[in-house]
Amino acid sequence: MEKFKGLKTELGKIEGRDAIYLDKITFHNEHEMTLTGEFYLSNGNNRFCKQFEMKFKGIVFLSMIELDFESTGPGAGPESLGVIENSEKIKQFERMDHSSKLKSTHKHYHISTYDTVFEIISSEFQLVIKT
Repeated sequence: MEKFKGLKTELGKIEGRDAIYLDKITFHNEHEMTLTGEFYLSNGNNRFCKQFEMKFKGIVFLSMIELDFESTGPGAGPESLGVIENSEKIKQFERMDHSSKLKSTHKHYHISTYDTVFEIISSEFQLVIKT
């Protein structure tokens, strides 16, 4: 059964509908992309902002949908950034993968920004938080 697990970052888990604001999507080629924006987080009574870049490589699946049209699924929860463990989509791809394009490092990411929800299956993920 699929299970959503929030990713721990150096800022902790990223939670809340207004935690991730997306400024830019950059496609480097058909298998690499970068999401750029800001995290808006709370530390007690204080709210702060940190710029980020999420870099994905080895993309075999990309889906984006306007937040208001997203149905509840494995990504429904308080965390805005996470991985879908035991992904049915990855299992489906494993059955179809006659060209060995799917690697053991591929993971199913789920990112809920303020306006858009992304599902990305990629072999590499790097989160860079700018100071």
